[in-house]
Amino acid sequence: MNVRSRFIALLGVIVVASFVSTTAFAESIEEVEKKLADAHSKLRSYTARLKDVEDIPLAAGDYMKSDTDGTVEWMRKGDMILYRMEIKGTSAQKFGASESKAEQTSTFVSDGEMFYTLGEQLGLKRFIKQNRDSSLTGDFHTMLEMVRKDNDVKLVADDKVDGAECFVVEITPKARPADADPIHKTLAWFRKDIGLSVKVASYNKNQKEIYSHTLLGMKVDVPIDAGRFVLKAPDGVEVTDLTSLDEKPTMTSPPKP
Repeated sequence: MNVRSRFIALLGVIVVASFVSTTAFAESIEEVEKKLADAHSKLRSYTARLKDVEDIPLAAGDYMKSDTDGTVEWMRKGDMILYRMEIKGTSAQKFGASESKAEQTSTFVSDGEMFYTLGEQLGLKRFIKQNRDSSLTGDFHTMLEMVRKDNDVKLVADDKVDGAECFVVEITPKARPADADPIHKTLAWFRKDIGLSVKVASYNKNQKEIYSHTLLGMKVDVPIDAGRFVLKAPDGVEVTDLTSLDEKPTMTSPPKP
């Protein structure tokens, strides 16, 4: 799993989280947790623009880079979360004498029961059907377990994203990362008014930002046509059905041929 998928899967783009911290702030961690949970429970829907940037320097001048734009649509329907993300981006990487560049487009849809991916890269289209993964669509308890298992989390100073007030949390691995590991620290911004994660940024050993995922231009509690949360395989595209496997969907580009 690459850096982008690791932290989108870990934090989600639409989750509310609970944190453990001994840092002294005007508000206790329990108060912040309750406020985020209450705000998120009242959120009915949202739309937003998505911006992903990845720039990972490796040893000997090698690197991995990507630049992705997209849109997100999210709607609560009873106890289910409906979700759609469309992305289009470019990637480049260098390993030794080998350099490559690629363009990819992907659509991800959760209809509350299943998770579907339609992707195209290097002219190849893929359609994947998977079991829904609640950790990607706002399940609080699953998210909490994922965060606590391998990371220490604490509150840091409040900040703003796209003009909105946010609580900010710092996430660091419990096991000290090796110097060569790309991620040594991650920050996550949660909007105070809707309890939503609207930005994630990861940093390497030298505190260089190597990855950022941001939601911009958000419109909250807006009507969204239910048809937006339906995705079917185009004619001639074979369906890869992974529902019989214990596979969890991740918000990444489609599998490479």
